[in-house]
Amino acid sequence: AVVDPPSGDPIEDSLGVVPGGVDAAGVRALRWDVEDVPSAIGRAVAPVANDTSIRIGIGVALYSKDWTIEVIDIEAAFLEGEITEPTFIHFPEGMEQFGYIREGERDSNCIELKKSMYGNVDAALKFFQTYSAHLINTQGMRQSQADPCVFMKEEEDEIVLIAMTFVDDTILFGTKTWIEWFKKGVEQRFKYTDEGKLKKHLGIAYEWKQDEEGEPYIEATMKKMIEGIINAYDNCNSTT
Repeated sequence: AVVDPPSGDPIEDSLGVVPGGVDAAGVRALRWDVEDVPSAIGRAVAPVANDTSIRIGIGVALYSKDWTIEVIDIEAAFLEGEITEPTFIHFPEGMEQFGYIREGERDSNCIELKKSMYGNVDAALKFFQTYSAHLINTQGMRQSQADPCVFMKEEEDEIVLIAMTFVDDTILFGTKTWIEWFKKGVEQRFKYTDEGKLKKHLGIAYEWKQDEEGEPYIEATMKKMIEGIINAYDNCNSTT
């Protein structure tokens, strides 16, 4: 919303606009958060499930032979977060040149954000709060007390689905039926990209295999990182 400059609340700077960044007739503006570091501590958080959680999830999925592991990616996630305190930004540079505001309006007015946006120091946290509220209140999932980025769906005191969040990615552990249930519930509120079966995440490649007895297992590798370390070592030796 375009408003008069506030008297008490600070106005943050923003980056320039990119015409057509959102759609053919729209613009995309990124906020440049200039808060001092101490004031941002506690809000500049990217909530992710810990490594132990994902290892447990993989183990449970392999033990439960009818379970699988899939990944979805929430689209434009940082635009979904709800803002709970007044937040103002200057008009991004370029708005006058592209005709989105009148000449001089950039000096006399500012923008009050109604939703979170990319560049906000707390954009990831605000999205997580909005997303987790939907999973708990709308889809009836239970949030783990050990890892707040892990959510479980229970039926008759049995866990039938586990969801782990990594900022805008969600790894799903469960039967195909329950994973589809989760996706249908999410699409009531968010748009997402279906990444399919877990193959790669956070730099780790996952390959689904079977042993000689037909039991499934997953081979996790970090080939690019290993090759990078070897190349760096070789280059170091060649210069000494």
